[in-house]
Amino acid sequence: MLGGPLDRGPLNPRVIGVVERPGYRIEKLTFESRPRLYVTANLYLPAGTGRHPAILAPLGHSANGKAWPSYQKLFSNLARKGYVVLAYDPFGQGERIEYPGSRPGQSAIGGGGTSEHEYAGRRLILLGANFSLFRVWDGIRGIDCLLTRAEADPERIGCCGQSGGGTLTQFLAALDSRIHVAVVSEGNTENVAQADVEPPGSADDAEQNIVPSLSHGIDRADLLYAFAPKPLLMTVTLHDAGHTYSPEYVASSLDFVQEYKRAYNLLGAGDRVSLQVTTEQHGYTFLQNCVVR
Repeated sequence: MLGGPLDRGPLNPRVIGVVERPGYRIEKLTFESRPRLYVTANLYLPAGTGRHPAILAPLGHSANGKAWPSYQKLFSNLARKGYVVLAYDPFGQGERIEYPGSRPGQSAIGGGGTSEHEYAGRRLILLGANFSLFRVWDGIRGIDCLLTRAEADPERIGCCGQSGGGTLTQFLAALDSRIHVAVVSEGNTENVAQADVEPPGSADDAEQNIVPSLSHGIDRADLLYAFAPKPLLMTVTLHDAGHTYSPEYVASSLDFVQEYKRAYNLLGAGDRVSLQVTTEQHGYTFLQNCVVR
């Protein structure tokens, strides 16, 4: 329904800088998810030799992308605990500007972290295409990039995203079988087909839409059924209801967790899906101390 998969061209990864830190290092790199479509990323590598569990980290809608403080705190903590983490900038965020303005790092579209999403997404809808395909493909190619590294264990790949990155985790968990464990932190775990939602759902966060899905009886939160029976942690904050997401967000999320549990129970894996609820603000709050093995 997204229109993929796309062709896998050369990744052409390039390390353009290294930051040394006690117990880990950060490699600043780029790779090409499609020919000449450059993805800017930070690769967090723990000290020591051998293979390590690896985490793909799709990001939320922070204007500065992977440089958002809570992201850096989580990823550096995970690296010190022995995890390889690949954090990559979405379109129009951080170091990745697809519509360059007059100054380096400035977008000609202006606005915050989702402005380039909206600009590209609306135009792709007119062409019958999905911006979500390009966002998902970045993540799939990000896993490809991880697996080129001797430090990453291909049998221990996880995906952990927050906010818009949590929604991308739903897509990636459903579409890439190499992901063995997923954490959806305050993603869009509600469905599009609700009152007072501008069609086709969420135009400014265009990657959250599967444009032809409703005609097939599939909605956004249904994606996580496809991940069963692999371990899944979902988190929601009560702060998001009617603020970051629709007023139905919390109720929808709680309903879906119960449905996921029923699906997992059918597969004898009821203990592999769990929910964490908090009243803290939108962001990686308690997950900074959470390790999924």
